[in-house]
Amino acid sequence: MLNKRGQVTIFIIIAIILIVAVSLYFIFKDKSSVENIPIEVEPVYTNLISCLEETTEEGIEYLALHGGYYEVPKSISIAYFTEDIPYYYLNSREYVPSVERIEGELEDYIHNYLSNCLDFYSFEEQGYEIREGDLLVSVNIKEDKIKVKLDYPLTITKGKSTKRLREFEIEVDSNVEKLLETSQEIVSSYSEKPGFVCVTCLEEISEAQDVEITSAPFSNDYEEAIFFLITSHENELNWKFAVEQ
Repeated sequence: MLNKRGQVTIFIIIAIILIVAVSLYFIFKDKSSVENIPIEVEPVYTNLISCLEETTEEGIEYLALHGGYYEVPKSISIAYFTEDIPYYYLNSREYVPSVERIEGELEDYIHNYLSNCLDFYSFEEQGYEIREGDLLVSVNIKEDKIKVKLDYPLTITKGKSTKRLREFEIEVDSNVEKLLETSQEIVSSYSEKPGFVCVTCLEEISEAQDVEITSAPFSNDYEEAIFFLITSHENELNWKFAVEQ
């Protein structure tokens, strides 16, 4: 009897050790990349990662409000006050962008706006000398997240110490892919009877995708359209596009 109790105790101890080990892994896995950075350049690395996260999140919001585009193609755009909004359905054709196209648009946004929040100047005031190489951005959109990688050679000198950084990577939670799928469902439904918004269809899509869908007619001196706005219940991200009426 005592032997069995001893065996049970050993199993319990092993289970506790495994639980603690797994917990520590998840606690420290996100810190490991920082810990591998030389301490002399860690402030520069941290600033760049923070800036990359901020720029990526801002880019996602901007692209969502422009139907997935950083620069909406003029051939499929409609002017909405001071904004250009893309047509997803025009001249009886569907123009819903692919995930790959949106990845490219976000890459362009990050490439153009990353420097807005980089604070290299303040580091130079602290005695750092930072030389930059060419910046390359790679975006990969997944089901519930977006991965961003930078190839950005930095040579950082302070005093007699010179260190080099090159590769940077982040992941941000995002349901862009689901919002794009929702857009495709709306456009496919609309294309069956152009000019008519199937309210019941929108309600079904909204419930299935856990989003809120609103539509509103719009016209200017040259064209008439229907705008759709998809709002995610997960993160309140707003996705906007138009179809011809």
